[in-house]
Amino acid sequence: MYHRKINPKAIIPFTLSFTAAQLVCAGFASAKNYELNYIDVNGGQEGIIIQDTIADDKSYDITVNIDNPVRGEGNGLEVKIGSITKAQAGDYQIGNYNVNISGTTQQEHRAGLAFFGLSAEGQDTNVTVDNFSLKNTFLIGSKYTHNNTALYAGSGADITVNGNVYIRSEVEHSNEGKDATLANNGVYARGAGSTITANGGDVYINTYASNFKELLENNSGYPDGSSKSDAVSAKDGGVVNINQSGEHKVNLLGNIDFGDKIYANTSQMNITLNGAESFWHGHEANFLETASGKWAGDLNLTLMNNAYWIPDGKDAQISAITLQDGGTINLHGFNLHTNQSINETVKIHDLKGNNGIFLIDVNTNKTDEQRRNGSDFIEVVKSSAGGTHAIEALNINKLSNLQEDIWVADAASNVTFAAYDKIDITNEYVYDYKPLLRSDIREGDPVSQYGTNWYITGVSTKASAGSNTAIANAGLNYAAATARLEIDSLNKRLGELRQNQQQNGLWIRYKGGEMESDNGSYFKNLYSFWQLGYDNKEEGEQSVWTRGIAAHYMRGNADFTYGTGDNKSYGGSLYAAWNRPEKQDYLDLVLKYSRHESDFNYRNVYGNMGVADSSTWSISASAEYGREFSLGESSFIEPQAQLVYTRLDEARYTTSSGLRVRQNDIDSVIGRVGLRGGYRFEERPDSDIYVKLDLLHEFAGDRDVTVWGKDASMTVREGGSDSWINYGIGTNIHLTQNNNSRLYVDLERSAGGDIDMNWQVNAGFRMEW
Repeated sequence: MYHRKINPKAIIPFTLSFTAAQLVCAGFASAKNYELNYIDVNGGQEGIIIQDTIADDKSYDITVNIDNPVRGEGNGLEVKIGSITKAQAGDYQIGNYNVNISGTTQQEHRAGLAFFGLSAEGQDTNVTVDNFSLKNTFLIGSKYTHNNTALYAGSGADITVNGNVYIRSEVEHSNEGKDATLANNGVYARGAGSTITANGGDVYINTYASNFKELLENNSGYPDGSSKSDAVSAKDGGVVNINQSGEHKVNLLGNIDFGDKIYANTSQMNITLNGAESFWHGHEANFLETASGKWAGDLNLTLMNNAYWIPDGKDAQISAITLQDGGTINLHGFNLHTNQSINETVKIHDLKGNNGIFLIDVNTNKTDEQRRNGSDFIEVVKSSAGGTHAIEALNINKLSNLQEDIWVADAASNVTFAAYDKIDITNEYVYDYKPLLRSDIREGDPVSQYGTNWYITGVSTKASAGSNTAIANAGLNYAAATARLEIDSLNKRLGELRQNQQQNGLWIRYKGGEMESDNGSYFKNLYSFWQLGYDNKEEGEQSVWTRGIAAHYMRGNADFTYGTGDNKSYGGSLYAAWNRPEKQDYLDLVLKYSRHESDFNYRNVYGNMGVADSSTWSISASAEYGREFSLGESSFIEPQAQLVYTRLDEARYTTSSGLRVRQNDIDSVIGRVGLRGGYRFEERPDSDIYVKLDLLHEFAGDRDVTVWGKDASMTVREGGSDSWINYGIGTNIHLTQNNNSRLYVDLERSAGGDIDMNWQVNAGFRMEW
């Protein structure tokens, strides 16, 4: 533990009375809880300074109460709550340092009031603080100047905060104090060698003066009722370092201030904002000497990974900024520092980095002779490194019918702008929008001042995550209800019935597979289908009728471009199969009802999620005819033809993010012609193996899906005229000598259609008696 040598010459008497929870000894202070009260205090000395000298390395918790301190004419009150002067130089190790300031004044202090949370001065002064916190809710009820500074380093002092910094100085004025002026500072380093470093934790600085008029014009004068709220200040060689490694969250609500003139020493700020939770709401106050090109301060400000800056005022300037990998300048956003959203132009004197984003507000007003129409505007004077950045236009859906190009940027020649997809953060929009940009020179274009002009010429659209998934789910519902999944031949359903069929049959089968489509909106569905049935045979003189009933259940898991889903169907069917053993032909008639249910989720690129569920029903009727022809004693071929009609009822639902979806009813007619060729085993003539090839065509099946969102509506129409082929291999095996049990299996896949069956296995078992 470090102990400072006591310098008796550094003792400064407390000329204003106060009460303290702990006594303060001459020369050093015990680091405990303090309550400092400035109430009805009177003193004759001009510019009185109150100092609580820090001498120990423990934690401090200080409460400051102000209630109308009385001052003489021309006398001000400067309170350095924690102070280290040049004469007290040394190394100081402080624990947690917390200050709470509250109260009011209605006294006319012409020389003003000033409060410093922690002040250190002197080139041999080095201070470390574990965590720093200051909260100030002072109410000003009188005229004249008021100054608040949370953390101050001057005359070469060095202050390092190893942990978090929290500064919230929300000063207000009453009606009586409406003409007061305010300088409200967060961290302030002044003078060559003076440094404040906060690299070890989160930083929150809010110097918002809620009902003052925010002063943005540097430091030249303070009109009545105005404030200049600086989150970070560095002047005359001062240096401020904040989160240089980018490991912590940084929130700055207030200006970055270098002053309004060229000082003897150039100041510097090194600040990194990393991640979407880091932001700066404010304005840079800096001075450029045009003759030399020198600035009062050098700003090394980096925004990366969606950290953002929302400038103050109508027109903003910044000396330099680095935008990297999603670092954003938002010209439209609501500024929490000034409670306004009025910015129209940003002028960047040196743009660095790559893959930054400019969020701008655009409108459809008629452009003037300069192709300007009140949309936000970007100026890049130069870029010392060059780079490519994105322009994201807010309210871009309004530009769908843009008639004239809009001039949105004038940038140095080594800066390139690319269009940025406008992704709906809330999943309430039907479309994602992308501006169309150009930089070529055309007749009527204004002359570029800095190198290259950039224009928005229109907008392209694509389905948002929610609408894309809703459309894909509708396509999946159609595929599940029609011949894409549920069409079955007699052989797939019941096996070979024409070989020694007995009176009663009980059967069960499983069908599983994967179907996929990238026609429009993508889906892939992995499904499992079970069916259980019973039938009875009735023999005539030359033919046999088999009539039965079956129940089915299907469950699937779907993948979409932006999400996943589950789907299921269940229902029943009636069937009647007729065959003539002598001619080896058959007719299969099926009437089926299915209930379809699906639920899905979707997630946009920001990770925001939506969910939905829907249900509908379908009814289908199928007729299939086939005839077997023998090729020698063991081989055969069997031409087949089938026609299937399906009615899929409409579905209406609303997603959790507010998208309304209507899937119109569908009348589908699909035809199939096929050929099955196989071989029967000599030792088991009731068993066979075969290959098959089918050609399918959709004669009807037009379908519409409409999605309504906050921005627009979208209708997707698919024509019912697809054609594709199925091909596969299968077998029928009689398991017992008396032919009362059999197993049938086939494997198949499809090709050439809008919806592909990547693979499907069908396996059934039938018992007869």
